Amino acid sequence: MAGSITKVMGNAFSRPLNSLVKSKFYEKRVKDKINLKTFDNAVALLTLGSIVVKDGLGCIMYVEQSKHNKRIPEERRNFVWKLDAVNGGLMIAFQILFFLGMRKFNDKLFGKLFKSFKPQHIESVNEARRVADKAANKVPRTKNELNAEVLTAKSAGLSIFRSVSELVASTILAKRVVVPFIATYLTDKLESKHNNKNSVQPAMTGTKPQEESKEQTPEIGSKLDVTSTQSGTTNLLEKYKQQNA
Repeated sequence: MAGSITKVMGNAFSRPLNSLVKSKFYEKRVKDKINLKTFDNAVALLTLGSIVVKDGLGCIMYVEQSKHNKRIPEERRNFVWKLDAVNGGLMIAFQILFFLGMRKFNDKLFGKLFKSFKPQHIESVNEARRVADKAANKVPRTKNELNAEVLTAKSAGLSIFRSVSELVASTILAKRVVVPFIATYLTDKLESKHNNKNSVQPAMTGTKPQEESKEQTPEIGSKLDVTSTQSGTTNLLEKYKQQNA
């Protein structure tokens, strides 16, 4: 059972990815810019793809749910689903922006946080390692060998640091800090605009009952008033004369 599920999931992901890699768009625009053979670039592409797919599908689901949610008043559904669409679009755009923007600052930030990889520190560390080799009755490693080991460790550490920092920037700073702040501001503006628009409509429609009441006033008055007789007297006057005769 587990094997069949793994096979189905593998086909579900491998076929679309294979089609993408073999496409002309990938060959002309993506292949030269992103080298999937390096660890950090492969992680970057997979992370960006997962962000777009996950939040894109989530945005579509929220919009469709808002459109058909009967608990929301019908006059507010259009406003609610548009708000969900704007929020989802902002979330995807800012995560991609922060993710790609962080790649320009990773090297400088890594150098400031891990000062032991600076050349002057590397030389002192390598000298200490040569002394340790002599103390252990080993053949001291050459400077080139020690530098190669340090560069390998630095490259691996930088790759991991890039992956973690880009994820933190996109999924925490952008998604949880920046986007909610902007979305809250836009929500307040759109909400006030929506309320003002709805408040104008009742005021305009409220004049209709008043006009109708004005038009109906003569009809009500005509029922209370009496019609004139051929002799020029009213029914009430005739009735008064009859009672006091």
